[in-house]
Amino acid sequence: MGKALVKSTSTSTGGTTGVTTTVASTGAAGSTPQGITNPPGQVVTGTLEDVQSGAVINYSQAFGAELGIAVGVKVNYQTVIIGGQTVANVLTLAHRGVIATINTTNDGGTLTEKATGATIPFAQVGVTESGILAGSKVNYERIVNPLTGAVTAVALNVVGE
Repeated sequence: MGKALVKSTSTSTGGTTGVTTTVASTGAAGSTPQGITNPPGQVVTGTLEDVQSGAVINYSQAFGAELGIAVGVKVNYQTVIIGGQTVANVLTLAHRGVIATINTTNDGGTLTEKATGATIPFAQVGVTESGILAGSKVNYERIVNPLTGAVTAVALNVVGE
C-alpha cells in the first residue's frame, strides 16, 4: 500500500448531510453529519501523487466524497490493473481526525472528524498512556452507541503523516 497526496478530483463533495441512525433493539436515535455527492454515492475519480516516487496515478473510489477524499488530503492507496492501466481503487485517509479535547477522568474526549468537520466523542481506555494528546492526528473506528444512537470513535491510533 502506498501513500499519496490527492491532486485532483472529478466530483465536488456537494457538502454534508445529516445521517440519523436508529438502533433497532433500543429505539435510540442519533445523528451525525456525512460528506455527500449529489446524487449520493458517486464514484470519485482523479489523480494522486505518490509521496515516495512522485508518480502520478489515476484513482477511482466509490463513495469518495463520503470517505472524505478531496484535493490536498493525504491518503493510503492500493492499485489494480484495469484495462491495462494502473488505477488506485482503494483510498483511505492517512488520518481520519484530530483530537480536540481529552478527559482523562473518563478516558475519553472529542475529536474533529476530517471528512465532515464534525466534533464526535471518543472512548479509549488508557487515553493518556496511549500517547493521545490534543492535536494528535488519529485513525479510528466509528460505532453507533446502542443506548443513544450517537456515533462514538473507538480504537484510536495516533498516526504521523
